[in-house]
Order: sequence, then structure tokens, then C-alpha cells
Amino acid sequence: MNTLYRDAATDVSSDFTFDDKVLKAFLKHIYSQDFHPMDEIEEGMFNAVWEKLNIATDKGFGTRQAHDPDYDFYQELRYNNAVFSAFKVHRMQNDMAAFLLDSNGNLKPFEQWAKEVMPIADHQVYQWLRTEYDTAIIRAHQAADWKQFEREIDILPNLEWIESTSVTPGEDHRRFWGIVRPVNDTFWDNHRPGDRWNCKCGLRNTGKRATPKNKLPDGSKKDNPSDGLDGNPGKTGSIFGKTHPYIKNAYDGAKKAVRKLMGKVEEEEFSKKMPEALLPERDYLKGKKIRFKKDFFNLIDDTPGKDIRFQIDINGSGSYYMPDTTKVREGRKIVDVPEPKRRMVHIAENKRNKASDWHRESVIYHEFGHAIDAQRNMYASKELKDVMDKGRMELGRRGKYSYWDIRYNSEKQAFAPVKVEKTMSRFEYVDKRLGQLYEKVRRMDAETFKRRGISQEDVIEQICSTMDTIMSLNSRFGFGHSKEYFKITGMSEKEFIAHCFENTFAGNRVFKKYLPELYDDMVKYIEGLTP
Repeated sequence: MNTLYRDAATDVSSDFTFDDKVLKAFLKHIYSQDFHPMDEIEEGMFNAVWEKLNIATDKGFGTRQAHDPDYDFYQELRYNNAVFSAFKVHRMQNDMAAFLLDSNGNLKPFEQWAKEVMPIADHQVYQWLRTEYDTAIIRAHQAADWKQFEREIDILPNLEWIESTSVTPGEDHRRFWGIVRPVNDTFWDNHRPGDRWNCKCGLRNTGKRATPKNKLPDGSKKDNPSDGLDGNPGKTGSIFGKTHPYIKNAYDGAKKAVRKLMGKVEEEEFSKKMPEALLPERDYLKGKKIRFKKDFFNLIDDTPGKDIRFQIDINGSGSYYMPDTTKVREGRKIVDVPEPKRRMVHIAENKRNKASDWHRESVIYHEFGHAIDAQRNMYASKELKDVMDKGRMELGRRGKYSYWDIRYNSEKQAFAPVKVEKTMSRFEYVDKRLGQLYEKVRRMDAETFKRRGISQEDVIEQICSTMDTIMSLNSRFGFGHSKEYFKITGMSEKEFIAHCFENTFAGNRVFKKYLPELYDDMVKYIEGLTP
């Protein structure tokens, strides 16, 4: 480890500190032998290390709220910080525990043992953790940059390697300074700022012409990333990689101990009111990076008789919430609702879910949002009425808008784009713009969206969600539910609330771009709720 971090220690400028009380408690815990260092992880030190790396991540990536498009990725960074911290503490506690007994197998006096293991503590808690903290700030910032590069790829398609800001920059990256390559070029998988400990080189997106391949420096083993810094954190969601010695050279029992601890972390990360079927790596989220927010499920009232049932239907065609009622209308018929089907969120594992991860996530917030609304009678609240009235007033205002339309040109005897100016309400204008966007997106190449960090189907689903929200405010515009549906008393309010939950906890980039004021008001309304 000293060799691995040697170069990083030459240019430290962080505000890193560590609480000595945590270290003292850690030493006493190991010495008391009331836990097994090989099979368990001391949680006091783990929490302290994890907190330090999360602080560093917040400094570099920025703190993100539930409605932020990058919130799930932000949570992934923090979760992987926990995994790294667990492996680090497992290594440290076992290195220290190895000194507990003297040559005769007797327990050493505490003072003697504490003195002997202090060099380990000095390295692990002060020197090495400081380096990890500094590097985490840098790598987290690079992850945030990468997310921005992906969003702006159509405008600025290339990246330029910027020289280091370090007082004493390393020579290994100097020959890459000024290199320009496309954002998605494989060059960045093999060479990248941040693949050295405490590297302070950078990247910026640019419209400059890419450096020809024959002008790129030849690669060698010296260009390989430092152990633990393999992988682009903006893609992997992990500040430190699995090649780090804490993980790659972990002691026996480390993986089992880490899994056990991470099970406890996940229990605390997720609401106890959330169905177990929605936990990571269960069937609904198998292979997905989605994590459902604790704050959302904590809004549920799970009192017996009010609790919400949950069902995943692998053969279902549509998702819905069945309220606590004995009869419902199906078309023109009134049908009975059996008691076991009442107060149930029914999620269909349908084509929409399989095509769009955003829909897979947002439909949970939407349908459980209906259930929370039913528990609280939110649809009849003054606060909701104020938000909807404000939205209707703002979108109902008339003004002169311009947009492009495809019209027949009699002179050219062909359809051609024409710029149209028209006085209309903002309802009508946004309806036209989103309708055109919907048709355009359906015609576009799916690869275009991957470069932006979103799928084609995700964009389509977000357009549909935005249009359905518009329809809940004024059924003359938008699309989604039928006009007849919105004529039923309370349905406009209930659908609007469900979309409020979507925007707050899943985020909707399309909605936020085209209706930013309404989006913010919806999020603010939900954030005002308390468990």
C-alpha cells in the first residue's frame, strides 16, 4: 500500500480530519475480542470511513436530491463506497488483531498492543485514508463531468485531455495532454485522467477536431491504471475498482463479512414499508441499477387495515392501483372487488417495463403514489388545488409562439418544414412541441440516445408521462388517459398526484425541460409531505 500510494502523498491539500475517539473505540473493540475480526466488521470504524468517503463524493459529485436525474447513480457511488470501506476495515482490523498475542499465546497488555499497532493505524486511518479521501473527491468530480459529457454529446462530441493542476505533476500523463478524441472512443477506456492516485489532470468536452489515431502516443504497461483506479467512475458507479489490494488481496472471510455487513446497510437504506420484491437483485430489479427511495415508501401508512398489498403480474397488460372498495366500474359494467384484491398495487411485467428502465422505476412511484393519495385523501387537499390551479393559469396564458411544422408547398409540390407563428395558449404550444418531439424520437436511431445516457424508450415514456399530466390539467391537450376518464370526479387530481410522485422520485428530463416551473412546483408539493 505504501508503494501504491507513494506518489499520491506528495501533493495533499485536502481538509481531511479524523476523530481520534473513533480510533480509540475501534482499538478497544478489537482488544476486547467481543467480535470475530475474520467473520465480522467493526461497525464504528466502518461508519466513520464510509462517512469520509461519502463526504468526499459529495464534494466532487455534488449532493443530489431524489428528483435529480443522476440520483440513482449518486446512490450507487455511495453504496460502492460502503463496499470499499468494509474491505478496508476488514484488512485493518485483522492486521491489528494479528498482534494481540505474545509468543506464548498470551494476550498482551492493552497499552503494549496499542503501541505496537499504532503504525498500522497511522497508515490506514491517517495517511492512506487521506489519500483515498483526496482521490475520491477527484474521481467523483470526474464522474459528474462524465455524466455532463454524455448529456452534451450532440453539441460537443469530443473530449480534450487537460494538463494537470498539480504543483508537481507526474510525467506518465504528460504525453497525453492536449489529446482530443470522441466521448465514446475506446481510447478513454484505456487512458484517462484519474487513473493514477491523486492525479489532477482533467477532461473537457469540445468541438475541436479529434486527434488522428496515428498521432496518439503508443501504449505500454506503464499506461495501465493504478491498482484500484481501473474503470471510469462515470460509467461504473464506483470510485475505487475491484483491483484495489483491499479487495483483490482480501483476507479469508472478507467477502462473507462484507456481504453480511452490506445486508445490514441495505436494510437501513430501504424503507421497511417497501415490499421485499422491490429490493435490488430481486426479480423485479434483477440486473438493474434502480434503487427505490426510502423517503417515498416511508410515506405509506402500514397500519393493519390500511396497509397496501402488492402484486407483480408477469402476464399482465397494464398496471393499476385497486382502491379499498367493494365495487368498481369496468367499462359500462359494475363489478365486485374481492377483499384480497383491495388496496392492491398491481404491476404488470409488460413490454413497456422490458423496454424502458425509466418506466420500470416510475410506474412503481406512480401506482404506489395512487395508494398514498388514497390513504391521505390528497386529491381533495387545498395544497394540491393550489398547485393545479397555478399550473392551469400559467399554461392557459396566451402569447405569440413560433414553431416548425411540416406543410405542403404547392410551388415545389412537396412537403417541407415551415416556421409558423401563432397566438395560442402555452397548453397548445407545449402540446404541439411534445407531439412533434414524440414523432421525431420514434424515427431516430436508438444509438443516438445511448450516447446521451438515456434510451429511446425512456424518452418516449417521459414524453407520454408529461402529456398525460397536461391532460390532467386540461383534457383538450396532451394524450394518455381518455377524456372520459378525466370527466370522472377526482380523476384529474389523482393522476396529477401520481405524476407528482414520478417527477419527485424518478425524475423526468423531458418534463423538466418543457415545463420547468410546473415540474418544480410538483416536486415542492411532494417534498412538503411528512411520514
